[in-house]
This record gives sequence, C-alpha cells and structure tokens, in this order.
Amino acid sequence: MGMKQELAEMFPELVAGYDEMGNPIIALSDGMDGLIAKTKEEIELLKTQLTQQKISAGQNARDEIKTHHLKYGGQKYFSGSKW
Repeated sequence: MGMKQELAEMFPELVAGYDEMGNPIIALSDGMDGLIAKTKEEIELLKTQLTQQKISAGQNARDEIKTHHLKYGGQKYFSGSKW
C-alpha cells in the first residue's frame, strides 16, 4: 500500500479527490506540520483505545475467575491447577 493510500485511510479529511488511476489526491493545506499534528492525535487516540481494551480484558478475566470460583463452591483448585 502506498503512502498516499495510508494517509487517505488514516485521515479521510485530507483527500481532495482521486486521480484517473483511483489514487487519492492528498491536500496538505496545513503543510507538514498539520500532518504531523494529525498523526500525533491519531497515535494518542489509538493509545487510549488500547488502554481501555486492556482494562476491559482485565476486568473480564477477573469476573470469569470470580464466576468460576463461585460456581465450583469456592474450591481452591480448578482442573488440577492451584487457585
């Protein structure tokens, strides 16, 4: 995938149109500084989403452990593994 296509997917608002081959035409009205700023914003958004996914996965794992613990009458051993 080309750089222009990647930019078009990450920042659709930068696409001014498409050429005869279907390649995006990127409008850099803010110049390189604007592109760098938008890239940094995207990275921060992705970091936030990843952190939220990790927290959710941890909470789900905790809830599953608690459910299994209660389901099996508070036993300290599950399938031969220590609790």
